Amino acid sequence: FNGSIASEVLSWFDGALIGLEGADGHYPFREYTRNALKTKPAKNKNDLLKFLRIADLGIADVETSIKKLTLDDLPPLFNEETKKEMIQSEEFHPLVISMYHQGYVAGRKSDLVKFGFGMESAGTQKMFYLALPIIDALRNGKTLIIDELDSSLHPLLSQYIVGLFNSEVTNRSGGQLIFATHNISLLTDQNFRRDQVWFVEKNELGSTG
Repeated sequence: FNGSIASEVLSWFDGALIGLEGADGHYPFREYTRNALKTKPAKNKNDLLKFLRIADLGIADVETSIKKLTLDDLPPLFNEETKKEMIQSEEFHPLVISMYHQGYVAGRKSDLVKFGFGMESAGTQKMFYLALPIIDALRNGKTLIIDELDSSLHPLLSQYIVGLFNSEVTNRSGGQLIFATHNISLLTDQNFRRDQVWFVEKNELGSTG
């Protein structure tokens, strides 16, 4: 792996590929987004909020904060030394996310209303976690892989994401989107060439090919 070709390949996988994390297919890129909001909160929050507003999800603002855990917050199964190490490590302090929506009283706009992240729909939560990886791929010409792009999303939102990668205006850096879907309405000749669509099915061994 020290050769120039191997190093180039490994460098691409390390820097130019944005892939799925773990087994949480319903909310992919959860850790990617949370880490991005921890490391560069102001810039990434601004990008995220612009994306969510354009997607017309009714979100007026996003608030994030780090919840500092104490020893009492950790499960008793950990010994005291392990707990202290976890408290000292930034990665174990969770990111708390809140959404603000426009409030209305008697049909007129009032103050913004705060919603806990768990109160948002599955589709809104998924778009929240997809936003920054999509922006990263478009802005920096990376390859983004999404399993079951259309799950929990309105068909128009799925189409919107595909359209971002197909547009020369929004995808000037040559970002690439690779995704699996069960929504055949996305597979039109307006979206893809024939050689860009691959149909797969499980064989008798349970593998897909």
